Amino acid sequence: MASVLYLVLRSREKWWVDMEGKSLGPFESPDIATFAAIDAARVRGDVNSAERQVYVEQPGRKFTMIWSSTHPPEIEAEAKRA
Repeated sequence: MASVLYLVLRSREKWWVDMEGKSLGPFESPDIATFAAIDAARVRGDVNSAERQVYVEQPGRKFTMIWSSTHPPEIEAEAKRA
């Protein structure tokens, strides 16, 4: 099963969410963009039952997964606090 990726990244001094080629944003902070990405992933939960994953850009253009639709609720709560 393929995964649907939501990438939170910085471009032109703003934060954006890339949803497989579609952009959402701009946002003033990575936190706001991350919550928008998680909300978008939840809303789009019926896409061929694919796992949805949210990744946030870190320094050095590395990405860290912060949320996945397959995580149990307690792990999701930890991701929100991060």
